[in-house]
Amino acid sequence: THTQRGSVCVCVCADVRSIASAHGKSASQVLLRYGLQKGDAVLPRSSNTAHIAANIQLFDEGFVLTDEQMQELDGLNVNKRFAWKGVDPATIE
Repeated sequence: THTQRGSVCVCVCADVRSIASAHGKSASQVLLRYGLQKGDAVLPRSSNTAHIAANIQLFDEGFVLTDEQMQELDGLNVNKRFAWKGVDPATIE
């Protein structure tokens, strides 16, 4: 997951790592699951088979972030959008 907060990758924040540890998942999986639970279109991609397997685990039974965890992750918002190279963030809705 390449989402960044300022110049620090959100996946290394202690809050995210703590939630990941509580679920036995990676920080990247927590952030992707967060997007799914928010109703966002989440498009994980990889050519690495281990990462593909980890992406599938987003749908493991019981892997649901609590309301408290969702609120904690909401608090990381810095009102900044991220896009792939070549995509104008002003056109993303």
